[in-house]
Amino acid sequence: MKKCKKFFTAGLIYILFLLFNACGAMMGGGSTEISLTSEPDKVEVEIKPTGEKVETPATVKLKNNQDYIFIAKKEGYKEQTQTIKKEIKTDALVCDILWFLPGLIPGAIAIGVDLSTGGLYKLDKNTVHFIMEPEKPPLPKGNL
Repeated sequence: MKKCKKFFTAGLIYILFLLFNACGAMMGGGSTEISLTSEPDKVEVEIKPTGEKVETPATVKLKNNQDYIFIAKKEGYKEQTQTIKKEIKTDALVCDILWFLPGLIPGAIAIGVDLSTGGLYKLDKNTVHFIMEPEKPPLPKGNL
């Protein structure tokens, strides 16, 4: 009977492990859709470090495990930059840490999956809006 109880307990822990492993990846995934808008429209936005270029308005899907810089350019307007930073999802981190209670291997797997998929992180915002400033035209020569 003791052997059966141990087997049942081990099986239950294994099933729970499969259901709830890598909490961050399961609670929101490893990427976020970012909305890019501007005033005026049709501003070219370069996203670093990916190198992707889009024209506003646009929506892009970015991985959560890195920071991003958005560079907006339009002829006749000043160049602008904005950033999005990654943050740790505390709920996912706590859930992953709890996996160390049944043993080192489940906890290491959970944190490893969330780190590699970006599930342990979130981006600090999901919209980027540029209000472009016109460049000042040069003063005409001879009218000083």
